[in-house]
Amino acid sequence: MSRYALSDNADEYRPARVREEVWEDFKAGLKALDNAAQDIAKAGRLFADISEPQWDKLVASAPSPMRRTLKYTRDVGKGILLPQLATASGSYVSRLRSFPVIDQERLLTEPIEVAVTTTSGKSDKKLVRVPDMEPEEVRQVFVKQGREWKQRSVQEQRAWLQMKAKKDERKPAMTEIKRPGRWTIKGGRVFLAASKVSNGLTAS
Repeated sequence: MSRYALSDNADEYRPARVREEVWEDFKAGLKALDNAAQDIAKAGRLFADISEPQWDKLVASAPSPMRRTLKYTRDVGKGILLPQLATASGSYVSRLRSFPVIDQERLLTEPIEVAVTTTSGKSDKKLVRVPDMEPEEVRQVFVKQGREWKQRSVQEQRAWLQMKAKKDERKPAMTEIKRPGRWTIKGGRVFLAASKVSNGLTAS
């Protein structure tokens, strides 16, 4: 099993007060996910052996929702994509797919430096694994250059945060108009009072 397998050394991370049968079911689920990753790698190797002209015909004849999955699976077989990223979702996934495999492994497993601004306004940094990042942190850490994604340095992240703060300062204050008990208009959108929604009463 790969050193990135989910089920490897799982017992080291077992939380307290979890029943034995629940923990065993959880580990079985992790094992199934590991097997699924191996199956993707096997399918990818089979796909990679197909010639480009034949592959293009096969993909073109496949249903549209399948085509992207087929491409990523073949990339796994060609050794340019990790199995974990073939079917994963999340704002960080499209970024990592454009990196070399060695960097994909690093970014998936090792914490990286993320610039932050403290409550006192000072610059600082923290270590975060990419899969654990909030969407806003993903936008901060990665920047698109041409068709590829690049990881920003801490200094570049700080410049990005400063630019974002200046843009936020220039944004006009959001106007809010209320009719108590009925509706609120905020940012050009109408929000009905909860009582009106639950009762189906939307008349003014």
